[in-house]
Amino acid sequence: MIGMALTFAFYAACTPADRSTRRQSGDTTFVYSAAPQRDTATLREVLRIGTAEGDPNDMFSGISAFSVASNGQVYVAEFEGNLRQFDSTGQFVGEVARQGQGPGEVLYVIGLDVNAGGDVAALDLGNRRVSFFDSVGNSIGQLRLPDGRPAYGRDALRWDIDGDLWLGINPVRAALEPDYDYDLRPIFGRIVAGGQVEDTVFLEATSDECHRRDPVHARGMYEDFRIGFLPFYHWSRSPNGTVAVGCAANYSFDLRYPDGRVLRVERAWQPALMESDEQAHFLMYHDAAPRNRPAFLRVWLGEKGRIWARPGTAGHPRSATPAERSAGYPEEIWDAWVPTDGMDVFEPGGAWLGHVRTPPNWVARPFPGLADPQFMGDTIWAVTTDELGVEYLSKFVVEWPGILELDPRGADRAAESG
Repeated sequence: MIGMALTFAFYAACTPADRSTRRQSGDTTFVYSAAPQRDTATLREVLRIGTAEGDPNDMFSGISAFSVASNGQVYVAEFEGNLRQFDSTGQFVGEVARQGQGPGEVLYVIGLDVNAGGDVAALDLGNRRVSFFDSVGNSIGQLRLPDGRPAYGRDALRWDIDGDLWLGINPVRAALEPDYDYDLRPIFGRIVAGGQVEDTVFLEATSDECHRRDPVHARGMYEDFRIGFLPFYHWSRSPNGTVAVGCAANYSFDLRYPDGRVLRVERAWQPALMESDEQAHFLMYHDAAPRNRPAFLRVWLGEKGRIWARPGTAGHPRSATPAERSAGYPEEIWDAWVPTDGMDVFEPGGAWLGHVRTPPNWVARPFPGLADPQFMGDTIWAVTTDELGVEYLSKFVVEWPGILELDPRGADRAAESG
């Protein structure tokens, strides 16, 4: 009996207190979290791939995309380089594809994913095709990209659990047709033989509080460069077909399951105000400035079912670089994010698990999505950099310092993490 009591006590100390409330309305479940279940977590780096000097096979000049297979094999593509494979310990295995325009070559990879059988799909924007390689690096085929511009990042190209390949979709940047529907836009589609897209998933924009991404405001890789300052819709898709969609005017997003069920996830949120100096900076390029920051800047569906969100924070002023000043920018620049802003984590059932603090050398940006992190439960892979600007691919584990439990007297306490 004593052993059973000790086991129960240990389990209670290691299990987060559920501080969420749930209610059901039709096929929609609403989950609201007043506070996180755990205290703020940190990331501990356990593996780093890359080097500042030495073997060229271990040096990166600029990582554009990467993907980690379920067996730990790592694939890395560069902006102006080849596609390489590393094993689970970070050792170089071989070159999968070199840079070029011929068969089995890649030019500019913006998305990578690996299926359950170990086959690699590379979204090659430079050659406007998807190239396929087997687990030992042999070229096994290619598909022409459909017309239009694909998305960037982790959701740009993803295998699903049925072995189909899904493509993230962006609208065209050219002058839009008069009848273009801003409230109903494609976001994902299944790519099939011949480069055609089928089973298109559409975003139905219903909130008047959210701005529509407008190609008129496209800049470089940005579909809409206002995205860090104004509330927009954000979305992600998991391999099982679940789609997360949220309007960043509030900290709320929906998980839409293939069977028609909907899980609405919400958490308590206090808007960060835009400073007057930042509003003045914003008005240099726009007709009106918002009062509040968006609730979040990005949403990802992780591979273990968790939902990861990059929260919106107060603006970050800094001095303009010489290149920015020569381009006509003001002396003071306001950034919408910094590497240490961290991420909020939600359990698959919608409860707010906690916040994960990210390190200063974190390169992954909330937008437009190049070299997105890869979330695998309490393991995260991300691009990092050193003080000289050398890039690496780092593997982190999430370390939760304690579990927030509700004290009977109304105060919170942190239990020792199990």
